[in-house]
Amino acid sequence: MSLPRPLIPVFLPAGSFLAALTGDVMTIRTLFVILAILAVPHGIAFVLFPFQLNAIYGMEHSSSVELVSRLFGALLVGIGSIIWLARDFRENAAVRAVLMSGVVSYAIGLVVVVMATLAGTMNAMGWFATLIYLFGTVGCGYFLITQKRLTRGACRDAPPLRHSASC
Repeated sequence: MSLPRPLIPVFLPAGSFLAALTGDVMTIRTLFVILAILAVPHGIAFVLFPFQLNAIYGMEHSSSVELVSRLFGALLVGIGSIIWLARDFRENAAVRAVLMSGVVSYAIGLVVVVMATLAGTMNAMGWFATLIYLFGTVGCGYFLITQKRLTRGACRDAPPLRHSASC
């Protein structure tokens, strides 16, 4: 008997009983793919259509807001591209660096967007952005906390990397 599949990905250790029942195991690779797919289209939309996106989020129209929105969009495209490429990283230190920077940036973004939504700077759509930042924070944090030592090809299940003096 198997349990129904959840609508959203869950973070379950590969060897856990619940993971065996549901068949749903979040890997670092899957996390990176999801985060990249969330970042890049949002970034492109902010670069190309800043006024429309700001209106959806309930933000005011001005040339300053347009400029910051376009810069934010460019940053999202860059970060999404890095995360997309990181899905195939094989070096322990590289994957760990992407996860650490992910935790920091998503956590800061989470605090900022929650404050903006509560203050009324953003409308109820701000809670959608909150969920994206929460997902990124929890996802990156989960893999940093649960894996003391990432393995070679952490994004692709490969044999463990031997410890070297540079680690």
